[in-house]
Amino acid sequence: MELPPALAPWGPLLGIFPPELALSLGPLLQRLAAAVGPLRSPLRDGDGEVDGFDGLARRGSYERLLVSEWLLAEEAPEEFLRRAAAGEHTFLRLARPEPAGSRRSAVLFDAGPGQLGSPRIAQLAALIVLARRAEAADARFSWGVLQRPDDPLQSGVTIASVFHLLGSRTPYEAAEAHVDAWSGILKGWKDLDDLWIVGSPGLCLPAALRISRLEIRDILEPGVRRLAVAVRRGDGPGGELALELPPDAVCTRLLRDPFTAVVAPPAGLSPAMRPDSNLLFTPNGQRLLARARDGGILALPVPNSPRASRKPPALLFPSVSGGLLVAAGAEKSRVTALIAGTAGLVLATSTPGNPDDTRGQLYVTGGGGKSGATFEVRSKAPLQPIFRYGERLFALDAGGSLFRLIGPSPYQTRLVYQRVLAARQIGPGIILASTDADGCLRFVSILKTGESNAIGVYRDLRPAEVFFGCGGRQTTDSPGLAAVLQEDEWVLFHGRRSHLRALSGTRVVGVATNPEHSPGLLLLEEDGRTLGLVGRNWSKRLLTAGTAVEQVAVSSLSPTFAYSTVTGEVTIASILDGTVFARWLPEEG
Repeated sequence: MELPPALAPWGPLLGIFPPELALSLGPLLQRLAAAVGPLRSPLRDGDGEVDGFDGLARRGSYERLLVSEWLLAEEAPEEFLRRAAAGEHTFLRLARPEPAGSRRSAVLFDAGPGQLGSPRIAQLAALIVLARRAEAADARFSWGVLQRPDDPLQSGVTIASVFHLLGSRTPYEAAEAHVDAWSGILKGWKDLDDLWIVGSPGLCLPAALRISRLEIRDILEPGVRRLAVAVRRGDGPGGELALELPPDAVCTRLLRDPFTAVVAPPAGLSPAMRPDSNLLFTPNGQRLLARARDGGILALPVPNSPRASRKPPALLFPSVSGGLLVAAGAEKSRVTALIAGTAGLVLATSTPGNPDDTRGQLYVTGGGGKSGATFEVRSKAPLQPIFRYGERLFALDAGGSLFRLIGPSPYQTRLVYQRVLAARQIGPGIILASTDADGCLRFVSILKTGESNAIGVYRDLRPAEVFFGCGGRQTTDSPGLAAVLQEDEWVLFHGRRSHLRALSGTRVVGVATNPEHSPGLLLLEEDGRTLGLVGRNWSKRLLTAGTAVEQVAVSSLSPTFAYSTVTGEVTIASILDGTVFARWLPEEG
């Protein structure tokens, strides 16, 4: 890998990373290295080889007498002789240094809660900087985790050691027991006098050890993507600096899978669980829902990386017969479904440990309160979302109307908004894309109380389709990231408006941003199997499915998308680079 000249000192260590990640780490390495400085070995006078001059002395060879003294011999010879007799002449002193002290450098990384998230990226950069610093000084280098004194020490920067550092996170802050254990270990290192602790402010070991510290903390300010780093040197003054974080996508890859070495192994999906509807990310982003072929709701866990552990798929409400699952959603650990049957609408909730428990069914009347609107049910309509805030529930019907379910049992449906094209839940409210009576685009915020606030009305846009995506800031006049189809052109909202046309033969299935935060369309290409992103002046192919893609869903909470194929395969992947987080293949039966 060819790096810029400024990054050449770290070339061998950065070579283990993909080029784009190595270049993104470069600015952090340069700033940290300048703040830390080189590893200097202390020197003492002795009988070593002569190495120039290091000061002045009253005794010495007259070959090293100062020039000013010889000038005195010419101008005032009597004074020159007097000084010689009194031993007052000044000579250059020869330097005969001998190395003394350490040829060993050690680092302890804090893996506690205060260093989760973006501080781990600064820790990774610190590992590279300190390892290279020791190498340049021909010193041995070792590092370990502060909370794990029993683990074997690492000796360098390799793919395995980077995974060890990233995977060593712990819910426990450094305790006195950890400090005592490390004190005992380090006390036996007679050649150690360069010891660093990298972690949260305030961490230290006994004062008997000369310690340097890199204190890392998040800068908690809206819109600020920086880390504050304080350098506390054990042998001199330190300083403070701010580190600009790489783009979100790069940070995500660095923390989850920096070497793209992990591929999520496929799991099986029983015939009864095969999806038989559109895919639906829950508002909390933790599950992917769909109607199951033989009835019930298929609930798949949504991991955030290929290495993340995940629960097996679940089939919820399979015992409900003769009813149509019209809407579903989740809040925390419970999944809620709205089922249309002969008795009307039934609200059922599944909780951990009781996935098939429908004893808590609540019957919903068909009336719409003062509006007289009725919750519309269609047999072939897509599975609609349910938004839940505790006991306050909202659901979309097949006709694009948002209803609030008001209880206690029997619940009633109260119309909140009509002509809804798309909806997503963000924080304490729901964002709707709808049309007014004239067909013009309107973005509306629905509070959990049911009250509505207009975000913006666009008389120049008469949308046929709308997608919401993850990213973009919601403001009083912007809904965040959204794509709106206007005739044959897509209008993208991402703080400001931009326009795109989909490529001929492709199908738009969502909206997303690339690692540089530029908005684009998620496209299913003409072959029906390839998914990619296209923006203004850029494009990126994500992945190609084994068979034709049938359904696609994009999370509005995280940069994740999912698709199902005609054969029943379900895949969840990163919308940033196409990394597959999970895949389920249909079993025979």
